[in-house]
Amino acid sequence: MRAFFVENAARWISQYHLDGLRVDATPSLHDHSPRHLCTEVSRAARAAAGRRRVLLIAESAPQAVEAVTPVEAGGLDMDGNWVDDFHGAARVAATGQRGAYLEGYEGTARELLACALCNSLCQGQHYGWQDHPRGGVLRHAPARRAVFSQENHDQVANQLPSLHLHALCGAPLMRALTAFLLLLPQVPLLFMGQESFSSRGYCFFTDHPPGLERAVRLGRRAYLGQFPSARAALEQEGWPLHEGEAAFLASRLDPSELDRNAAALAFHAALLRLRREDPVFSREGVRPEGAVLGESSLVLRSEGGEAGDRPVLLNLGAERALSSCPEPLLAPGPGRRWALLLSSSDSRCGGTGACFTDGTSKILIPGRTTLALRAEPAGT
Repeated sequence: MRAFFVENAARWISQYHLDGLRVDATPSLHDHSPRHLCTEVSRAARAAAGRRRVLLIAESAPQAVEAVTPVEAGGLDMDGNWVDDFHGAARVAATGQRGAYLEGYEGTARELLACALCNSLCQGQHYGWQDHPRGGVLRHAPARRAVFSQENHDQVANQLPSLHLHALCGAPLMRALTAFLLLLPQVPLLFMGQESFSSRGYCFFTDHPPGLERAVRLGRRAYLGQFPSARAALEQEGWPLHEGEAAFLASRLDPSELDRNAAALAFHAALLRLRREDPVFSREGVRPEGAVLGESSLVLRSEGGEAGDRPVLLNLGAERALSSCPEPLLAPGPGRRWALLLSSSDSRCGGTGACFTDGTSKILIPGRTTLALRAEPAGT
């Protein structure tokens, strides 16, 4: 059985040319062998790739640092760890809804900043929903070992309604959160349809024999019932829960939306291009500094040397004019000013217009907007 799984992982890489694998629920793979199954899978997958580089991600709900620790140091030797804390903070910030596994998150700028600086929030503290300590010490791990997402198949399918976040919080706030995500040093993950603001959601669907299907349905309703709003929708409001083939069909993307939602695609493309080509945002190993500017806003600044520093300002709330703010990370430096690299409110990306000042006396952050700035000589 062990050989079956190891050879299966290698086959996906060698025969189907996948770029990587996500290993599901690694803490539930209990293995006391001299070499853990996950380690064997990762080594077999890399060997099958030959000269290609493959990405191996662990879904570790406790966010265990061992998942991304080299095997020589007792780890599983995976490339990255799926960090749910960023999703939890971002989802509460976007929707304001908590409950169940989200009850410990506040959705504040402070939480999002802590994720950016320390890779995760829960690093051994008490976790109320499970009533025990949760998390490994990820703050010392390289940022490239942490995978951040705002939504994925689990999080979209296990909510009511099973829609993408932009449909729940609105495009402006989603653009602001997305710009922040894609300019972080951590590895961003985008879920299918997210890049085009798809109107299609993603439902939980199965295809089992009737007896098992009924058991899955009951378990599914019990799981959703942990959220007070979902329980009310199902038990009191008659919410029609998509199941079986209907759920599958409702989850298929509509290719025609790529043209209708061209602005959303352009926005994501601009961010990914900036992340890939900018001399500071593209540099691996950057450790930014950060500070909160209020309950709903923050600044995250990366040193750029001759290329100029790169601050990212996220504002989850109403418009802010920072004309007199005693925060050193907002100072462009002697003989320098801030220049705008990107605004999530840019009209070409579906926004209402990218407001900015001369970059010296005052910084204007529109409501529900992320700004990416560059320090440049004041005379340019």
